[in-house]
Amino acid sequence: MKFLRFSIFGIAILLFSIVVTLINKSVHADDCCPPPLRPAVAARFQQNAQVTVYLDINTGFNGDERNAIKAGLEDWNDEPNNSGVKYTVVETDNPPAPGGNNTIIASFVNSPGSHEAQLNLSDRRSSNGAVTNVSGVLTFWNNIRSGTPSLLPAFLRSTARHEGGHGIGLENSDATCPEGSNIMFPSRNQETFITPCDNAVIKTDPVYPSPTPTPSPTPTPEPDPCASQVAGSALVTANALCTGDGGDLTESGMGECNDGIDNDFDGLIRLR
Repeated sequence: MKFLRFSIFGIAILLFSIVVTLINKSVHADDCCPPPLRPAVAARFQQNAQVTVYLDINTGFNGDERNAIKAGLEDWNDEPNNSGVKYTVVETDNPPAPGGNNTIIASFVNSPGSHEAQLNLSDRRSSNGAVTNVSGVLTFWNNIRSGTPSLLPAFLRSTARHEGGHGIGLENSDATCPEGSNIMFPSRNQETFITPCDNAVIKTDPVYPSPTPTPSPTPTPEPDPCASQVAGSALVTANALCTGDGGDLTESGMGECNDGIDNDFDGLIRLR
């Protein structure tokens, strides 16, 4: 009996611990921190830009790394943040030269860097300040291969999401937010995803205004199949669809012209 009581007590403690853990995870998932925007003069892709990311496979990316980078960057494509920016990752052994509008050239450098990755963006503007060209160069150093092998793909997906955030105006948040509380300060212990805070900040960027709603078209009124009112008078003219004299169409007319109501109150109704 003592063993039984201990087992029940132990199970109760275990269940309580599980519930507390789940609650903590739920709270953590909803507890994000808004990252800062990049300065207005800094380059970012323009609203609704279709950005092609050329992943140079000749530089040494392995298959898992290519898949993780693609998944991380393209995670931005369905986010509700008004940017409309879409990333498409293309693996190639012959990338174009950097500088093409709405392009990023991504490569791997097999040596340590000060960061795991870095996106350098530049733009060109007309004399009135309008942006005419935005392009980027994205470098991944071999820091992306440091750590527990089974955790590296998730870490690289987080890194790619982070770099994609720079492309749509977000700045690093390590000076203002806790680690892992948004995609601009990814956690080193678990995969970090795009948060509502990230999207909310992007919506405040003047480069990405809310789309103007399309007005609903005014419906065209259905014509009266039985008669037409003569403008400026009480006269009713019969249409070609009807039979009758045009004076008492709702009763003497046929088919669609007879509504089954004694409109002139003479006690006579001719049904359809």
